[in-house]
Amino acid sequence: MLAKVLHDILPEGVYPKDVNEYLQWDDCKVLQLIKDNVNKSEACRNIIERIVYPQVFYTKHILRRQIKENLSVIKRK
Repeated sequence: MLAKVLHDILPEGVYPKDVNEYLQWDDCKVLQLIKDNVNKSEACRNIIERIVYPQVFYTKHILRRQIKENLSVIKRK
């Protein structure tokens, strides 16, 4: 979501090439631009209103054998 916001608020969707201009893009500037663009960008509105996508599926980092087998079955379906 943040990538979409940055694309929406950065000039032409990319960071400035000039180092001095780039360094002006601190957190405060980004947050202010997000607030300023809340009515123009759905992604900005989602961040300001804390609308986040729900977690669809979760796994532990280290999977036990049975969990791996269950995931294999789910993938095949």
